[in-house]
Amino acid sequence: RTDAHGGNVRVVSALPAAMPTPSNVLLRAMAFAPVGDGRAWVATTRGLAVLDPRTGAVEAVPLAGYPGIMLRSVARAADGTVWLGTQAQGLLHYDPRTQRAQAIAPRDPMHVHAITLDPRGRAWVGTSDGLQVVDPVTRRMYTWRHAADDPNSIAGNLVRAVLRTSDGT
Repeated sequence: RTDAHGGNVRVVSALPAAMPTPSNVLLRAMAFAPVGDGRAWVATTRGLAVLDPRTGAVEAVPLAGYPGIMLRSVARAADGTVWLGTQAQGLLHYDPRTQRAQAIAPRDPMHVHAITLDPRGRAWVGTSDGLQVVDPVTRRMYTWRHAADDPNSIAGNLVRAVLRTSDGT
């Protein structure tokens, strides 16, 4: 962990204790998103956790049906739900109020590298198989992939980052 100015680096020793399994998987914090109360969601290679940066406390968040799932990305929606990008099981939508995680059009194996939410609440998802946008209300998913014969298609199917610019595009 480092402070905002980069001057102090400190190990969050509670993370390995909170995320002990599967022990054959190297534990890495892959992405962070605000919970909304000063704490942070942490997507790890051993599942989901919540970190309190004030105390260093870490709490594992069980995802029923997805024990030890490897996560790569996380984004918190305005309604408090959480979008989770997995290493090989596609996109999950987690509701902390009900503690339920739901697969969104799973495609195995699909790596979700990045998630960005737009003002309409849609999840823009960078994957190993193109760029996707998911409407949280209808659950409809639209996908853009590279097409060699189409100069207007995306440059490639591996999308590692998604940026929403200041004008909303």
